[in-house]
Amino acid sequence: QPIADVPAVYFVEPTAANVARIAADLRAGLYEQVHLNWTSSIPRYLMEDLAQQVAQSDASQAVAKVYDQYLNYECL
Repeated sequence: QPIADVPAVYFVEPTAANVARIAADLRAGLYEQVHLNWTSSIPRYLMEDLAQQVAQSDASQAVAKVYDQYLNYECL
């Protein structure tokens, strides 16, 4: 169900499955704003796929920020 007045923060790996899930959530209008935080740099083809899906569903106004966090490393 949609959640009004609450921004969503996604912190996910840049995978095709995660892109599809985010696009589905945007298409459903679950959140007024989303902040996308990728654990590493998102490949261009995935970013283009997300942009295309978001544009087709006319939900681009919901995407507030997109960040590459570079947090997919292991400390010894």
